[in-house]
Amino acid sequence: MNNDLIFIVYAPRYDSKSGGSIALHKLCHIINLLGEKAYIWPMGKPQVPQSPLISWIFRASAYYISRIYRKPYCVRQDFITPLAQRNDISRAVIIYPEIVNGNPLGGVFIVRWLLYKPSFYKKKINYLPKDIFFYYQNAFLDSNLSMINSGPLFVVEYFRNIYRQWNYGSREGVCYIIRKGKSRLDLPPKSKLKNFLIVDNFPHEELAQIFNRYKYCFSYDVHTMYMTYASLCGCIPVVIPLEGVSKEEWQPVQKYTYGIAYGLDDIDYALSTRELLISRIHDDEEQNHQMVSRFISVVKSHFNF
Repeated sequence: MNNDLIFIVYAPRYDSKSGGSIALHKLCHIINLLGEKAYIWPMGKPQVPQSPLISWIFRASAYYISRIYRKPYCVRQDFITPLAQRNDISRAVIIYPEIVNGNPLGGVFIVRWLLYKPSFYKKKINYLPKDIFFYYQNAFLDSNLSMINSGPLFVVEYFRNIYRQWNYGSREGVCYIIRKGKSRLDLPPKSKLKNFLIVDNFPHEELAQIFNRYKYCFSYDVHTMYMTYASLCGCIPVVIPLEGVSKEEWQPVQKYTYGIAYGLDDIDYALSTRELLISRIHDDEEQNHQMVSRFISVVKSHFNF
């Protein structure tokens, strides 16, 4: 172990309803469990004055003013996720999620982690060609990226103590997931949506109750862990297909389609592969440490640590 090397994960506050937040904090936690040193830097928190100074003053002011009305920054109590200090940055590998523009911490060793497809976001995000990147799943790869592809980094949290099936009796009705599908042109009008049970913001425990009560869950977000949660509870998750996007284009890796229907015509497939989903989840959880160990090895080799 290199005692001088540390990892800083640039992450929003921990939010159990945000898959990206969960993944970033858990990555930091597992790096520490593996004997390395990893810290969290609160997303948006200014580092030091950077050129131009007026731009830094604006960002710093916005961050500290926002603390008046935002919830306090928090981490998950059962994770090892200490907060980084400014003097840690110069010797750290900085891990940015794909939504971060440029290099706000001014770090030297930069890693990008694609937790969603970069082209989904309407704003232009500047990456540097010398940066290396890892991707959460193949579906998030983007052919237009000029960075160095360093392979997959899949860190999972399925809340298995919460999401499980206990209702084996009758079910009826449909609940809905919108989340990142809120800008889709085929989304029903607001006048109709208000009559839907939209589960985007329910706490996990309450969501598990809903998924054990309803027969179907229709999702306009085509890549969300909520569909897996639904399947674990015996609900049938149905992705509303994107126009012109085939099932293979939606998800090129078959094992990540288990238990999920891509359109109403695919429901039999979802039912027939649910047991395969449960088996895959067990394997994913077992591989968490292996994936992060590989990540550490690749990063050290690339940056010559």
